[in-house]
Amino acid sequence: MDYILNNIGNIAAVLILAIITVMVLLFIIKRRKGGKTACGCDCAFCGKDCENKEQ
Repeated sequence: MDYILNNIGNIAAVLILAIITVMVLLFIIKRRKGGKTACGCDCAFCGKDCENKEQ
């Protein structure tokens, strides 16, 4: 119990970072399921060969 009381600040910081990480991952997964990607389809600066690139 002393360990928890002595390190409550560190434990709280780690829990907050873990919650933020999970929220970001869930947001990314939700966007991907909705058909949105991280690239933004700005094909002028894209090095990938995607279907949206003008030929």
